[in-house]
Amino acid sequence: MSPEAIDAIGRWLELTVTVLGAVLFALWAGTIVWTINDMRARSFDLGAMILAACLVALVPFVGLVVYLLVRPKETLADIYDRALEEDALLNERKVRCDCPNCDAPVREEWAFCPECQHQLLIRCGHCGQNRRADWKYCAFCRAPQTVSFTVAGPRAVPQAESRNEAPRQAQPEFARPDPAS
Repeated sequence: MSPEAIDAIGRWLELTVTVLGAVLFALWAGTIVWTINDMRARSFDLGAMILAACLVALVPFVGLVVYLLVRPKETLADIYDRALEEDALLNERKVRCDCPNCDAPVREEWAFCPECQHQLLIRCGHCGQNRRADWKYCAFCRAPQTVSFTVAGPRAVPQAESRNEAPRQAQPEFARPDPAS
């Protein structure tokens, strides 16, 4: 081999080592930056972030594997989302309806309480929409509700207009809620 060929091979070898070294350096620096960003997404602890970055910086590539094994499993966003879901579930349970007579849990669309048979829904005399029996005004048409109901056995009974008049068994109309409203 001629000295010129050996010199050309040496230059190519030097260039290859330089490029390979630059690529490895970029990968090493990239793993440090990625580790810092990943740790920032998983913890507010500055000490843990510095420790993870030092581990990856001082022990290249092996430190990254160790970090991946010991890092927190959830990101802060995952923890926040789970907390929001838990709060939503708790608030959903708090918004449930209770029977005004016996405090048993009831659904809004039920006409009677399954525990005490208290009437929960009646039809508004003005607009015909179902409304809660304990409302003073209809929420749909704002009409004042003049008939008040009390519990007497399994059915609701309107209060007598005067003391001489005997109370009558009420059979107020109620209907299923309109799906359009």
